[in-house]
Formats: sequence, C-alpha cells, structure tokens
Amino acid sequence: MNIRWFPQSFVQVRTDEHEVCIDPAMMDTVGDILRSFVPVGKGRPLPQGMVPADVILVSHHHNDHLDRNIVRQLTSERTLVLAPEKCMGKIPRGGRAVAAGQSLEHEGIKVEVVHAYNPPGSRSMTFHKKGECVGFVLEVGGRRLYHAGDTGLIDEMKGLGRIDLAFLPIGGKFTMDIAEAVEAVRIISPSMVVPMHMLKADPLVFKETVERETSAKVSILSPGESIRF
Repeated sequence: MNIRWFPQSFVQVRTDEHEVCIDPAMMDTVGDILRSFVPVGKGRPLPQGMVPADVILVSHHHNDHLDRNIVRQLTSERTLVLAPEKCMGKIPRGGRAVAAGQSLEHEGIKVEVVHAYNPPGSRSMTFHKKGECVGFVLEVGGRRLYHAGDTGLIDEMKGLGRIDLAFLPIGGKFTMDIAEAVEAVRIISPSMVVPMHMLKADPLVFKETVERETSAKVSILSPGESIRF
C-alpha cells in the first residue's frame, strides 16, 4: 500500500487494485485558501502519478478539504464520491451524501462514516459542527485506515475498533492540538500515525511525544511525499 499526503489533509491511498483519495484539496497557506474562493480557469493540475480514483471521500465542505476542480479531475464514470450533504453543490458528478453511522462497500473497498466535530468548550468558536462534518474508517488491502477529518478530541474515537494507520490533525484552533492528538493516539492505538492539518504546530514535537508515550510510530510527510505501508 502506498500512502501520499498533501496539505491540509489530502491523502491518496493506492494498492495494486484500488485508488482512494480523501479530502482532495491542496492548500498549504492562508493565501492558498483565499485564492480558492476565486477559481481561475480549471484550477491547478493534478500532481504527477494521480489518476481517477475508485472512491473519493470528503470530510466536509471547507475549501481546504474540497476543491471541486481536483474532484473533477479525479472523477471518472466509475468513481464513487462520498461526502456530507453540505458538500453536494461542490461535487461535479457521482456524489452520494453520507452521514456518521453509515457504512458501505464499493468494489471491495469498505467505508465506515464516523463523527468529526469540535466538542463544546474545546475552542472559542465551533468551526466544525456535529452532523455537518465526518471522518472515515477505510478498509482496503487488508488494512484499516482512519482519516479523522477536521475534528476535536471526541468520545466517538473510543468505538473505532482496530486501526492500523491514523491520519490525525494536530494544528489546534480548528482541530485537535498536539496534546489532544496524542491523547487520541492513546485512545485509538494505531500502529502508525501520519499528522495532517498542522498549521503552525511542530510535527516533530508530536512525533517525539507519541513515540515516547505510546507504542505507535509517527511518519511525518512533506507535501507530496509518499510512504509504503
């Protein structure tokens, strides 16, 4: 299995048989996000090595997680796009609205839709409301992967079951901060963690803390970098 990451939370999962893309948008700076509100032409081209996906998973409607031009380029007639209802207006075709608690299988790819939100009191503003955003547990190639989306530290993480690889936000403000993400690792007990949606948080601090306090390993990826898992 090959895993590739782009900021904020765009993950490509490739096996010999399947291609899955999660949160397709490439935005590394505030400037990128602001420019996304004024699309120019057809938008930026896909990175080399990307092809239309079997499944596209979208955690929520914010532009740093859903770029309609990238979705369009990743979509073929056979692509299934799963996203919350609020995303449907940004998805060119093949979209199916989903909510936490649902599960399905598509061409051998199993998907569980799970909660993602900012718990009351965890931030000064609630940027991600319960019911509007989701995370995903993806089972492909015999592995279970958890993509948390934009979430705080939530009780529902206790019910995820076995997780081999977790993609967790660590940036704070809009999502978990480093301390909360470390606690999430303790709860989830994945074999490996890839930090995402980092903003100004130091992923090395996250890595050192996780590997000191848990049995999980942390892989820090540069934009566009991939690992074998």
